[in-house]
Amino acid sequence: MVRCFWGHLVMGQKRRRIVHTMPFRQRLIEGAARLQQAAEQLPLGVEREALMKRAKQAEAAIQINDWLAMPGSEAPAAVAQLVAPKRGVR
Repeated sequence: MVRCFWGHLVMGQKRRRIVHTMPFRQRLIEGAARLQQAAEQLPLGVEREALMKRAKQAEAAIQINDWLAMPGSEAPAAVAQLVAPKRGVR
């Protein structure tokens, strides 16, 4: 596969398609659990904190996915924190 300088596919090239056997939500749930378990196996430190952060991001993605799937519902706390105006920032 030929890529340009920035890593994008060159015109005329086909990208690889992936056929998922599990729904997106299920993949997020399993990924978050896997990250949480991996983090628990590590001693306190930077690597553990990075895995815990990724697990929390996956959990937030689950909430966002559920929110987007239900029209008319309120934004979950994960989204509300992201879009809330910050005080003192110009």
